[in-house]
Amino acid sequence: MSDRTLDLSGPDRLVSLVGEIATVRTTEPLPAGARVALGLGAGETVAIAAKVVDARRSGDGFCVRLRLFSCPRGAREALAARLAPAPDPA
Repeated sequence: MSDRTLDLSGPDRLVSLVGEIATVRTTEPLPAGARVALGLGAGETVAIAAKVVDARRSGDGFCVRLRLFSCPRGAREALAARLAPAPDPA
């Protein structure tokens, strides 16, 4: 069975990245323990392997917490660039 790919350039969105844990909002449920790959889009060649550690329903989708297995520095920087900027408190 192949890994499911969460396409961060498509319908799936990266919500947070803290250490080796990434939180992704997706429309499809994923069971804890499932292995997934994070896709960064057609122009990106680095695959990021992860495992689901928690999944919860959130509104009309799901928030899935993933433990990253293989995430080289370039891939981590590309992931961090996908995060929405924090709102300005001013």
